[in-house]
Amino acid sequence: MNHIKTITCGLLLSSQIIHAQPALAATQAVGSIALMDKDKFECFIPVPAAGETITYDLVSAVVITPPPLPPPPPPPCHLVEAREFGLIGIPSATEILFSANKLCNTQPGEEGEFWFRFKTIKNPTTLNYIEMEYLKSFTPPNIVGPGLQLIDRFLKPGNPVVRDKLACVQIKTSAAPPTP
Repeated sequence: MNHIKTITCGLLLSSQIIHAQPALAATQAVGSIALMDKDKFECFIPVPAAGETITYDLVSAVVITPPPLPPPPPPPCHLVEAREFGLIGIPSATEILFSANKLCNTQPGEEGEFWFRFKTIKNPTTLNYIEMEYLKSFTPPNIVGPGLQLIDRFLKPGNPVVRDKLACVQIKTSAAPPTP
């Protein structure tokens, strides 16, 4: 009789754990953007939770957040002169902006040397390193790599240098769908 109680309790507990898995997965980190410099030093920028936008000023080592949110810790890629980038487990419909302007400004006259706006189109998106300079050869709406689409860009006239000039990364994740 004791064995039946033990088995019943075990089954009930395991069913609760199985049903808790989606909630647990939603609270865990959702991915990161990897940057690599010319000396092959790697750093990783975390992707915010679903429905959030975060802007990393890589030059001044600050995180620009919309006002009522508390500021997160400084970005780990402070002063890294990014020559290449990669993506690790980023959710679908995430928008990513790379900019030479430290405020990620895309307004005409204030955009700096360049900016590239991407959207992930696969869930999750993982992409091996791509050279920043290589991005100049793409025009929107081209696919840059598996799961990553270039949706807009700006290049200052005169063939600007893109490698080693990344100053700002902005990441906007889409809102999570409602749960039943």
